[in-house]
Amino acid sequence: MIYFFTAALIIFISYAVLPTVLIRSLNWGIVKEITEPNSIALTFDDGPDPQYTARLLDVLKKHEAKAAFFVVGEKAAKHPLLLKRMQADGHTIGIHHYRHVSSWILSPGSLKKQLEQTKQVIEETINEEVYFYRPPWGHFNLFTLWMARKYKIIMWSGIFKD
Repeated sequence: MIYFFTAALIIFISYAVLPTVLIRSLNWGIVKEITEPNSIALTFDDGPDPQYTARLLDVLKKHEAKAAFFVVGEKAAKHPLLLKRMQADGHTIGIHHYRHVSSWILSPGSLKKQLEQTKQVIEETINEEVYFYRPPWGHFNLFTLWMARKYKIIMWSGIFKD
């Protein structure tokens, strides 16, 4: 039994934890900071949410600020008008998985499906191609960079709470 647990732990670390640590610490295949001096990039994950997203869009519009929204596909499918408003207001829309699930527990095929389903929802809603991707929680697996190779993977350099 101990051998099974040890083997499972080694596999999990090799498949999920180690790739996440290496990719994020060495910036392999990801964008983590913007290069324009004295600038910040606002990004938001997990929506669109019917309670908060519209209010957030109002605040951004009031201050003439633009942001990137990494949307959850199943939420985007339920709230297409919020996606259309994001686009109309000039914001960037990217993929954050179809369901908010960690790449740590996704097989390569499941990860591909998460990306494709979300891409389809976004593109059918706003009639614009999607170029950006951010994995939930910033978790990668051994196959993430390969499966997401047609996207620019955007990470964060600071998290300032909800």
